[in-house]
Amino acid sequence: LNGKRKGPGRIQRDYENVLVSRLRDAQYFYEEDTKEPLEKKVPRLKEIVFLGRLGTMAERIDRLRALARELSVLMRGFDFQERLDEEVLERAALLSKADLVTRMVYEFPELQGIIGQEYALDAKEPPDVAKVIGEQYLPKSLAVDYKTLLGKLSALSALFGIVDRMDLLVGAFGTRLEPTGSEDPYALRRAGGVLVKLVRAFRIHFSLSQLIQKSYETYKSIKLDLSLDVLLSKLLDFLKERVVFELQVKCGTKPYEILQGVLKSSFDDLADVFDRYDSLINLFAEHPKIFLKTSKVVERTSNILKGSKEKLNSVDPSLFKESLEKELFELIQKEGPVLRETVKAKEYDKATRHYGEIFFDPLHHFFDSVMVNVEDPQIRRNRQALMLDINTLSTAGVADLSCLTPVRD
Repeated sequence: LNGKRKGPGRIQRDYENVLVSRLRDAQYFYEEDTKEPLEKKVPRLKEIVFLGRLGTMAERIDRLRALARELSVLMRGFDFQERLDEEVLERAALLSKADLVTRMVYEFPELQGIIGQEYALDAKEPPDVAKVIGEQYLPKSLAVDYKTLLGKLSALSALFGIVDRMDLLVGAFGTRLEPTGSEDPYALRRAGGVLVKLVRAFRIHFSLSQLIQKSYETYKSIKLDLSLDVLLSKLLDFLKERVVFELQVKCGTKPYEILQGVLKSSFDDLADVFDRYDSLINLFAEHPKIFLKTSKVVERTSNILKGSKEKLNSVDPSLFKESLEKELFELIQKEGPVLRETVKAKEYDKATRHYGEIFFDPLHHFFDSVMVNVEDPQIRRNRQALMLDINTLSTAGVADLSCLTPVRD
């Protein structure tokens, strides 16, 4: 109560009566809801419309189950911190929305998921299944630090959270419901942000484009307005924006430029984007001179290739006219495999440092003595191919650091 009131005992009794009535209602709803197991409620999801033209909740459950299986397949071959129990994931997908038809959720909508977990446990479902159901809507705010999710969610809950948001995003974007300006009536930015945050927290590796394609295919009974190619382009751009928001990097800053370089290199493995960004940010902070050497190598090789519209073949050593060409080629042949193996092992910090240390001085001497864009087209293309080989050792696997503000000598 705000301030002193006369007769607080009577006010207290009135509040108690209201609270007791609500609790009795809740007890009654619980007893009625648990007269049948949670699985028996799933068919009634046909009565609930999901979103716009995207079918019923029952149809959505079918999509989520299929997409959960597909995500499990896409993750094979990647390291994962927990045993990936595909049966648990699919069972959780089947039961995930069943509590939406319960009396409890109808009266207390804020309990969706939470009460579903309790009903699943009451029905003797495996605890892991119940846990996924209870955690499926977390995190509810994008302000939550991604590190705290590791202590709050199970990894399987994170996997289902990714599947759940991807189904929503593909369906909404596919029917032209994407957010515009400040308008976002279906909270798609939050859905995309949660997906990105879950991947960042649990470092879940999979092909983003393939998961979008698989999700698109689950909508076969509902014709989406956009083709797969158009949807893929729109959704990937949207998720890139969500990555920028998640990392809280501001345009014009060095972290923003580094992130743009990472995104330009590749974006298909979202967890790998965070791995590469973290490595480069740490390297820039701890060894700025080495980082700038690497940036300079990428910048100079990128600049020399900007004006070239010719198709470049493999480097032909027989066309070398200068000893420095041969020396640079031999350096690539020797160190290239080492760098590629280091990148493959995801040792991005080590690969970036090694790259700058190897090529900075030799490339500087090369440009001082050798002209790349000579009149002879064969020699010109061959020297450009040499520059491309050096350039892609960094840009193809780590980041295109030519996105950074030009580095001055």
